[in-house]
Amino acid sequence: MADGLNEIVISSGQISSGEAFSYGDNITVKSGGTLDDAFIPASAGSLTLEAGAILTDSITIGVNTLIQGIVDADEADINLDISDRKEEDGTLISDWSNISSANSISITVDSNQDKGTYILAANAASFDKTITVKNEVGDELGMISVQSPVLNYSSTLYILSIDDNNLNIEIKSNLEEQTENLFLFKNSALIESYNGEKSDITISGSGFTDKVFVADG
Repeated sequence: MADGLNEIVISSGQISSGEAFSYGDNITVKSGGTLDDAFIPASAGSLTLEAGAILTDSITIGVNTLIQGIVDADEADINLDISDRKEEDGTLISDWSNISSANSISITVDSNQDKGTYILAANAASFDKTITVKNEVGDELGMISVQSPVLNYSSTLYILSIDDNNLNIEIKSNLEEQTENLFLFKNSALIESYNGEKSDITISGSGFTDKVFVADG
């Protein structure tokens, strides 16, 4: 296990495999360096991926991550772990457009996650992956995508959206007295939600909205 408060550099040709990083670890993966099967919690200091860095196997990222160029993630299962994060922690991934691809994407949330909007990634206007939402013990809650952006699980709504090129997930209560079950999207960004019925909605390429999603209930 990596020691806390360390500057950890994975250089070209090096492979860091199976590491669970610790409090304060500042990790940099250089061009040609490989991060394989890694757990990087919110308590770590930072993660920097330089152009040419390689991600493989299971990569859990809970710390703010700086992307400095195109990263090869074709063989990675990337887990965006917000279970120990707050809204004010800011953007998790600085530039999604430079992550070449990924074998799969998941999000980990805490069962008692603070309600609010979390920024998963910047420069994510073209994000088109389906995401598996899991809780902190690994149970799968369901799947969301920009095309099918609302997951209604137990007493919580998970709403995926792209706004100002940011990929966001909003977490909100779905208790009956607070439920908003009609969602309007424009250019894949959530623009309004309603509790109960709504009439006089215009749907057109140049009109009010381009998508209507009605949640359970």
